[in-house]
Amino acid sequence: MRTTLEEIGFKVEKLELEYRPTRLTDDKEKGGLEGWVRLMGASILEIIEDEGNRESAVKEVCEVLDPIVTREEDGSQWLGYVRLRGVASRPN
Repeated sequence: MRTTLEEIGFKVEKLELEYRPTRLTDDKEKGGLEGWVRLMGASILEIIEDEGNRESAVKEVCEVLDPIVTREEDGSQWLGYVRLRGVASRPN
């Protein structure tokens, strides 16, 4: 990100990465893994015109991700978000 900002004329003063493990909700109807897939994949999912195919795609993605995000110890589901924060300015 530093390189990209500098290439377009910004002076980067500070960049930080923060690992933020985030627990998914247990509410399967309003959130959880399926809700996250629908939210983060909305622009991709809207390309699939047939509603049945769209639902199949969501279920398939959830099946692939489930063993990756689910902790064996307690069954909770976690995503490994990384937050990028920065301060940059464009000199006059």
